[in-house]
Amino acid sequence: MNPDAVDRTLAVVFFGGLAIYPILQIWALRVMSGRFKLAASIPIVPAIAVIGVSVIGTIMGAELWHFLVIVTVPALALYLLALHAAFRIRRRRSERDPAV
Repeated sequence: MNPDAVDRTLAVVFFGGLAIYPILQIWALRVMSGRFKLAASIPIVPAIAVIGVSVIGTIMGAELWHFLVIVTVPALALYLLALHAAFRIRRRRSERDPAV
């Protein structure tokens, strides 16, 4: 595979995760209920920590703090996407069989 294509793919994955994470987080907290809502609130803790480290890094003039954001936030978005899939599967099962 072409190294430029790999670089572009990684950029899309990481920066796409940065763009979609806040949307997924808000959606998850508004739509989900019960245990799923609790599970959807878990990524807020590391997100706040990463934002805090980023702000401190910016104030201190560090140049590498953004790598933490670029790696962490897409992972949080992936977690929320997996949770969304589990939520939909659970909802479909409960619609078919109310005892579930």
